[in-house]
Amino acid sequence: MGFRAITAAQLWKMVNEPDVYVIDLRDRNDYRRSHLRGARNYPYDEMGRWERGLPRNKKIILCCEYGNTSMYAAKRLAAKGYQVYTLIGGLNALND
Repeated sequence: MGFRAITAAQLWKMVNEPDVYVIDLRDRNDYRRSHLRGARNYPYDEMGRWERGLPRNKKIILCCEYGNTSMYAAKRLAAKGYQVYTLIGGLNALND
C-alpha cells in the first residue's frame, strides 16, 4: 500500500472530516509557534515511539515544514498498512 501526496487545497477540504488525523512532524518549538488547528505534534525524530499508537481507522495526513520529512514518514507508515497522505510543499505551501 502506498501513500498519496495532496495539495494545500485538498488538505483544506479534508482537514475537518471526522475520519482525518492530522500530524505535524516538526519539533515542539516550531509546533508551538504555529500549527494547523487540530493537528497533533508527533516529532519525526520520535517516530519510533509514537507510530504504533496511530489509529488504523483514520486517514493520516502528515505535515512538516517543506514536505521532505513527511514523505519519509509517509513511506514508513504506508508500508505498515496505514492510509497516509502527505502535504506537497509542507506547511510552507499554505503560505503561497
